Amino acid sequence: AAGAVVGNLTTTDVDVGDSHTYTLSGTDASLFEITASGVLKLKDTESADYETQTSYSVTVTATDTGELTTEETFTVSVNNLNDNDPIISSASSVDMAENTSDVITVTATDADGDSLTYSITGGADSSLFTIDSTTGALTLQAKTESLVTTDTSLLVSLTNIVDNGDGTYTVDIEVDPSIVSFAAAATMSIFFSFDTSQMSFSGSDIVWNPDSISGLDGTKLINDNTPGLVKIAWFSSGANSFTGGKVGTLTFTPTTGFTDQAITIENFIEGGVLDSTTNTKSATFTTLYSFSIVRTDIDFETKVDANADGIYEITIQVSDGERTDSQDILVTVTDVAESSVSASAN
Repeated sequence: AAGAVVGNLTTTDVDVGDSHTYTLSGTDASLFEITASGVLKLKDTESADYETQTSYSVTVTATDTGELTTEETFTVSVNNLNDNDPIISSASSVDMAENTSDVITVTATDADGDSLTYSITGGADSSLFTIDSTTGALTLQAKTESLVTTDTSLLVSLTNIVDNGDGTYTVDIEVDPSIVSFAAAATMSIFFSFDTSQMSFSGSDIVWNPDSISGLDGTKLINDNTPGLVKIAWFSSGANSFTGGKVGTLTFTPTTGFTDQAITIENFIEGGVLDSTTNTKSATFTTLYSFSIVRTDIDFETKVDANADGIYEITIQVSDGERTDSQDILVTVTDVAESSVSASAN
């Protein structure tokens, strides 16, 4: 800061009663001053900056009433504070040839010399990009995600996967009482289990009856007290009222770096004839769903960006742990002439 204080100067003298005056000399004397109360400080017009100068040398001379002197040279060290924002220096507009994936290596500087970390923080097409957090290497590929099972008779199924663009995915939860020859259900018990190192979601990530579906009025209980296990129990008002379809949504977050993450569903219902108060418990079904993401190089002719214009938008952030800088980057996928082969018969 301008005018930073170094410290209070004190002088001892065997001649009791002598007063002392101070003067400055030395390499950096012109940058300092001593106040009337003996405080050594930078002048109000001067600021210490580690990146400009790491230390200062100044000599203080004390003169007593009898003109006798003593002096001491001080080295004033400047603390290296994190007082500079990192600055992204690479291009904000990039052309990338189709059928490739390497976009650019994002580069940044930090006057404090701190280690930098790169991340993706936004942009309409952010889900199609990946970035190396250490090197800043940015890649762009089309992405297809799937949540599939090999089972065919599904009492409870997960359908209509949606990429939310923030690392999470949402699926519909559907129940089909006809699988167990019931016209309608009166109760449902659905247990979701998963490996917490590969995926995460909790009871708050399940939205039950989002569309006020007919026949789903009643009581719903969700329990997620056990890590990696979320339980849903639903009870109608008494009659077999739910004939089938969507009952809710589930939003989950797959852990980066894993493939074929799994959600296991264990479920059964009680039901029977529609509107009857007599119901029977079904068999218990266990279904394994596998989640995967497949990335492929982007083709110029098949535009998969949000605006369908072949220009892919992303926001990159660089951080030194405290301070950040962000940059919007536009990546234009360009056409590459594709060879054609013609054949003729003689």
